[in-house]
Amino acid sequence: MKTVFFYRDYRCFSGGHLALWRYYNHVDSASGYRAKILFSPETVWDDSNPWKTVRDHALKSRADCRQDILLLAGLDWEILEPAERLAPAVPIVNRIASVLHADPANARYHFLHYPAIRICCSSEVHDAIMATGRFNGPVFVIPDGIDVGEDLASKPAAVRNTDVLVAALKQPKLGAELAARLRQQGYTVELLTQMMPRPAYLDRVQSARVGVFLPLPVEGLYIPPLEAMTLKTVVVLPKAIGSGSYCEPGENCFQPRYEAAAILDAVNGALRLSPEEREKMIQRATATAAPYTPESERISLLKILNRVPELWKNIDPTGSPLSSV
Repeated sequence: MKTVFFYRDYRCFSGGHLALWRYYNHVDSASGYRAKILFSPETVWDDSNPWKTVRDHALKSRADCRQDILLLAGLDWEILEPAERLAPAVPIVNRIASVLHADPANARYHFLHYPAIRICCSSEVHDAIMATGRFNGPVFVIPDGIDVGEDLASKPAAVRNTDVLVAALKQPKLGAELAARLRQQGYTVELLTQMMPRPAYLDRVQSARVGVFLPLPVEGLYIPPLEAMTLKTVVVLPKAIGSGSYCEPGENCFQPRYEAAAILDAVNGALRLSPEEREKMIQRATATAAPYTPESERISLLKILNRVPELWKNIDPTGSPLSSV
């Protein structure tokens, strides 16, 4: 039985935390593995924390259990002493969730030269990491899985009671501008600028004919539009780095320039789709989202974990970059 150690500093819900929660469960339910997790003292234990149900099983310190593999993400490297980062006592698997890890101005960039088996959440993140020439160890891609719940039946367009959902947690000012202008045009609009329980959020997505999703200028794999595709909501996703590798503009979504006028034009185009045009786009969109499953993610992750001894043995301890695998 191999123990995979996780660490989280949970302050509020994010897609990154949700992805690590899935990884934690993939590991803990796999034959031959068990997952253990340590939380920072500052971790918030509200209802948004996915690990709330396993809080009583959390470690008090790293010394409380044997660790065969460390699975780190984001700034988790900071729990290691500098000497341990350079020469880890056990293999490190490092999940990379954003193109920003390849930016020298970002704190995460400075972790790239430490030995690790890296897992990127998208091909765009992979390509950005490869372009740095700084990584030490093999680099894989595992697209994030989408889980909207098996019993969440998608609503037909005819019974959806909102014309447009504007999901603007990351761009509230632009979201408010878009919502105001769409309401002036007579559309029913729901504007989301704050976190809410996930079931409630997914219900909002499912109740809208069109969903406008506003990512940061730089992302990794922006999941909300894929969730909307799964729920048969027509997607409007403005172009941003690392957020739309799955987009086929005009086929499975609308992908305007990242400016208010262009986004509004795209929304109006989405609302004017005929029933036949809408159904064609929805079918293409659901086919696009179909491969992004938790099961596919689980299988890919476990394949890498099973190869850890072989992969780790081949990592150059001097820090020289290795090729992608």
